Amino acid sequence: MISSPAVVRLRLSASQMSVIWPGIERIVKRCSVPNGKPSLYSFPAHLYSLPSRFNWGQYNIDLMNVINDLRNRLRTKARNGGRVQMHAIEIRAAIFAIRVELDWWRREKHDRRKYSARSKRVLGVNAESLANRKRKAQRVIRTLERHLKRANSRLLSAIGREAYNAVASAWRSHIRWIRLHRVYFKPMRFLWRPGKQYYQIIINELQRLAEIAIAEEKFELPAPEELRRVIRLYASSARRDRQGHFDIPTTLKGSELAKCHLIDFIEKRLELKPLSEK
Repeated sequence: MISSPAVVRLRLSASQMSVIWPGIERIVKRCSVPNGKPSLYSFPAHLYSLPSRFNWGQYNIDLMNVINDLRNRLRTKARNGGRVQMHAIEIRAAIFAIRVELDWWRREKHDRRKYSARSKRVLGVNAESLANRKRKAQRVIRTLERHLKRANSRLLSAIGREAYNAVASAWRSHIRWIRLHRVYFKPMRFLWRPGKQYYQIIINELQRLAEIAIAEEKFELPAPEELRRVIRLYASSARRDRQGHFDIPTTLKGSELAKCHLIDFIEKRLELKPLSEK
């Protein structure tokens, strides 16, 4: 999509690659989920009142291929670093990947906020570890942004102002789609609103989370009415504090422990059949 005169040469050290690579791998993994399937890490729009013209972004297959190609080329340099050639969109993708990975660790820190200080330190989710990650990420982003200035200039010269603006606009729309549909790691604030309509929204969200957890465990989805019946039982039990730490707000945050707890609750009341391998 972008010609070779628009690329710049740069050297990425092993330390810089340790910051860039995890985010790129995480983005590609999350975006490999088919568009029709639900994602746990998507913006919970149904819990909020959004304007009718809310910008959801636009998925772009060509730009996704750019990210996939960048991942394939950086794979051999993930451990030791090395010299690479990148154009402006690839450098932007690397910067975006760093920010996505930082958001992931903020989510991890939030989800494990009730752990002991020793456990947080071992898992790397204490305040000091996160501050070190943020400091390293900012250094690498500043380095990439310096190279981005040269890459932007070369891309502008290669394709012209009008095409450059179109590519930049498509990129912004694409990463917004990725952010809202696949890598929305911002912890969800639970706002309880009394009323039957909002309770149905909570049931819908719990059922969506259960479907994702069942699919991840490679079980067949039970009949929707049966699953909804069990989800209603879970919600009623959780509201009466019968699920211990896993009340409704904690479950809706979708941590791995919450999903495991929800699966255990469902398995005791429904027979989940393993997916048949075809």
